[in-house]
Amino acid sequence: MFYSVEQPIPQSRDNPGAIDKLLITLLAFEQQPCWRLSDLARALKIPKGTMHRLLLKLVSYGFLYRQPATEAYCLGSRIRVLAARGWPFQFLSDFAHPYLEQLALTTGETAFLTRVLLLVRGPGGRKSALATNHDCG
Repeated sequence: MFYSVEQPIPQSRDNPGAIDKLLITLLAFEQQPCWRLSDLARALKIPKGTMHRLLLKLVSYGFLYRQPATEAYCLGSRIRVLAARGWPFQFLSDFAHPYLEQLALTTGETAFLTRVLLLVRGPGGRKSALATNHDCG
């Protein structure tokens, strides 16, 4: 079952475990890219001290970073890297391949599919780009 800000951690006879709280905290960033500690704790109905520890752990692994000016926690570069690895790039290439071949045969030209993913890393603004091509023809 999916939980979001609108659907907080389910209350059961046992307290939700640390892993549940950590994952639900991370899922809250689907709703908005940055959260202040108190707003997130309130939205997820998790005590502020517990939320602070969860956020610090996510920051330590690069899943989040803290903006000093606003004191908000925002999605970090690690989550973007993981998302990029999980995106079905190979599926897209496999799907497009016969169409690219047909296009190349029909036009007598080279047909290719280009995918570019731009990653912005952390508050320093360092950028890295990943580009791959799939050529047919």
